[in-house]
Amino acid sequence: YTVSAGATISEASLEMHVCHVHMLLVIDDNQETIGIITSEDLLGEKPLKVAHDRKIRRADILVRMVMQPLDK
Repeated sequence: YTVSAGATISEASLEMHVCHVHMLLVIDDNQETIGIITSEDLLGEKPLKVAHDRKIRRADILVRMVMQPLDK
């Protein structure tokens, strides 16, 4: 199962819930896998830190801001 890097973390969370999974592959605009995002990434401290550091609302946090990039 996949999610776009430009999706919000709320959209990623919904996709995980609908698909009954705890991890999604993150894809770019070319449909290339660029990382993963887990339910822990969505529910842990990462979103709070990103929101605080960037002075944005949780609803505005994108997957690319909290995902785990693949090592290339």
